[in-house]
Amino acid sequence: MGKIEPWVVKQFVAAAQALDDSMLYERFSDQDCFLLRLPGLDEPALAMLMGHGGETYGLTMLLGPQAVASFEALVASGGGARARHALARSHMLGYQVCDARDLSHDARRWLKKAKVRPSGDGLYPDPISMEPGKVPRALLHDSETRLLLWAVRGIMAAALDKRFDPCGISETGRVLCVTVSGDAASPTVSFGWETVAVAGGSTSPRATPAKTARGGASSVAGEIPGTAPGAAPGAVPGAIPGAVRLAPRFDLSGLASSGDRWLVATVPAPARVDGDDRQPYFIIVCSEQAGGVWPMIHMGGEPEEVVEELAKLMKGQVEPREGDVDVRSLGAVSPLSGLPAALTVDSRELYEAARAAFGPLGVVCHDGRDDPALQAMLDDFGGSIAAAVGQGDADDSLEEMPAELDELDHPPAADDLDGWKQVDGWLKDAVHEAYDTDDRFLGTRALNRYFGPDADGEDLLDKYQRNMVVDSYAMWFVVDYRSARNRPTLAEQWLEGEPAMPGAVRELLKAVAAQGPSLYRVVEADEDTGKLTMQDLFTGELTIATDFSLSTCVEPGEVLPARLVPVGSFHFFFAAGPLLNGAEVARVMELFDWQRITPSTETFAKQPHVLGLLWRFVDELRRGGVNMRNTDGHEMLFHTARFACSDPSALRRWLESRPDWESDDDGSNVWVWYREQTAGPGKPGQRPRTLLGRVELAKRVVTATANSRERYAVMRGMLEQVPGVLFESGSVQTLSELAAAGGGPGIAGDEVEVPDAMDSDDAAATNRYIEDHYRRWLDMPLPLLRNKTPRQAAQDAKLRPQLAAMVRAIPDPIDHSTNTPIHAPRAMLLNELGLD
Repeated sequence: MGKIEPWVVKQFVAAAQALDDSMLYERFSDQDCFLLRLPGLDEPALAMLMGHGGETYGLTMLLGPQAVASFEALVASGGGARARHALARSHMLGYQVCDARDLSHDARRWLKKAKVRPSGDGLYPDPISMEPGKVPRALLHDSETRLLLWAVRGIMAAALDKRFDPCGISETGRVLCVTVSGDAASPTVSFGWETVAVAGGSTSPRATPAKTARGGASSVAGEIPGTAPGAAPGAVPGAIPGAVRLAPRFDLSGLASSGDRWLVATVPAPARVDGDDRQPYFIIVCSEQAGGVWPMIHMGGEPEEVVEELAKLMKGQVEPREGDVDVRSLGAVSPLSGLPAALTVDSRELYEAARAAFGPLGVVCHDGRDDPALQAMLDDFGGSIAAAVGQGDADDSLEEMPAELDELDHPPAADDLDGWKQVDGWLKDAVHEAYDTDDRFLGTRALNRYFGPDADGEDLLDKYQRNMVVDSYAMWFVVDYRSARNRPTLAEQWLEGEPAMPGAVRELLKAVAAQGPSLYRVVEADEDTGKLTMQDLFTGELTIATDFSLSTCVEPGEVLPARLVPVGSFHFFFAAGPLLNGAEVARVMELFDWQRITPSTETFAKQPHVLGLLWRFVDELRRGGVNMRNTDGHEMLFHTARFACSDPSALRRWLESRPDWESDDDGSNVWVWYREQTAGPGKPGQRPRTLLGRVELAKRVVTATANSRERYAVMRGMLEQVPGVLFESGSVQTLSELAAAGGGPGIAGDEVEVPDAMDSDDAAATNRYIEDHYRRWLDMPLPLLRNKTPRQAAQDAKLRPQLAAMVRAIPDPIDHSTNTPIHAPRAMLLNELGLD
């Protein structure tokens, strides 16, 4: 591989991380390719932003004169072996971003050569270069790294312009081209439309360009007035080119526009077709002009197949088929026909397919997941279909009943732990069996309801399946989710006898349905007995739950969204969200404030789905997508610096002379840097203070810490002014890395100092120090409390619940060298705030 330039690699890593942070992939699908003309390339690259599918995030570029043909071969291959063969004949350069721990071995070697050391929860590019006839490699040449750097920075620059709207290659071969030039650090971009040869279509456009633009608009001879350059004959002005379609299965040429607006959705149908084990779906079309609903039965519900059914409807070719549910009794209008002016659909996947198929014909497509009219149509249709068909949800039966059905028909004795554990296992297995076999669990409406309308629910289910996400989502779906207004939940249907269920399991299911979730702090976990002492963050109530597996993998101080369900003499644990640390709870409270949700046990009982929002929020928080800030509004980055000190006495004199530095204790080698509030209760010198940094002197070595880049820079500048103090090295930890190491900030967003080592006799003194810190904290304005002090927030009815939860979630500091317990003064704070 030879030498590499570390600067180029570092610049590319930073650029790739910035592109991923921009979430640009949410605007375009993986097939919304575009041309990139880059310095050093004879032929433009065909580029695709990866990430819309929720699996591979990054950038793919196909290079050389066969780039378009390679792309078409990949699209036509349908994945699997044909896709691998297509890739083997392609010249591809790109990368995917992934967690540091998931990087390939070669990618780590490549980054190590550039002195980039992946660590923590950060995301890093894992590159790949594939040349025809050669073995794929992650060890990039410098020229390849520079090419990717140009591409990423060019795309970031292009994204700032509204003209950057890639939508794939049209049937006539037109594709957006972005030309990148100028300075690599801040490139300039220009836009044009170029025509490429596509398989299955004419290799020459309807109108031959007079010149191919490398910037600006193409100049095309013979264009029809009012149409886009290079548009197909008869195309509607303003239409966007569609994605590649190598073999169109329908022809809509000659259809007139009706000017109508259609609302389109797919929902599971409450029926089965004899001899077919696939899930049938209703394709529901609501016509704005006709004022009625036209439902069609379709098997499978794939977006491309739904588009084909819509095309038939536009041509007036849809008729009920043998074996379909008779939908004519549902008040459906006559078959619709003609091209609608607009389509509003209920999923991103259907939006992409509809835009590709109907966009070139002038039909404006909208992703209507949050569209009130579409949701109202779905709710009304759900009630109508239930009344007309007179059935429950499709196939509410479980696959098989376990052999111990008779044994569980009667509830165990109240103190029979083994018996109730068997019942608990039966119910959880039944829920997982339903999740694995029932397509409704992955329906768009349910996923959006639980994880949030902009979240990729299926990606989160896959990513955190080892962290109880399936348990929490599936139980919510069974117990709380209603597919339409006034429809029974699955739990209600199961309790009505469909399917048959052992009596003891029915009793437990009733208890689960009656018990709302809340946020619980782990007070104690006993692995030997499997008992966990848990405190409700909002009520302060203590509950002892029994869960042997959970007791081995949680630590005191961690917080769990959960249902603690009383059954017999026990409480069983049912997950309701992701595991949180104490620092994350404060940010979760802020999330609820953003969402105008008043967090409380009562709120979660009425709206248990709001805890599902935490999965995406915590995912973004740990990926760096949500920034935690200190009381100055600075991003929390924990800096540690090491200085050599040739004259410790001079440093001591300097620190003692400064009014903003104070010794931790008489004769101590630790000093704290603070800022006193300029206004507020108390006289100068007695007002609340904000801790800014910390310095420790050990022989001739000085260790300084601060929790933001800005504070660290000021503190380092001050120390370097002291004669004999010389900077040697520094390090930075994110909040996630610090939390993983067992540390974390105080609730105010600033550090609470605990001595690195102490005797047991010092514990009382240290506890007094911690208590004094939090007494000052009571009068500090906090961004997480809308810049109110905790005392002020305690008087605000909307802030009181989240303040109480934040206080109860404060973790106990601990000296890890001696395991001496140091207790956070939660009881004192609650009493001072009137929250106990």
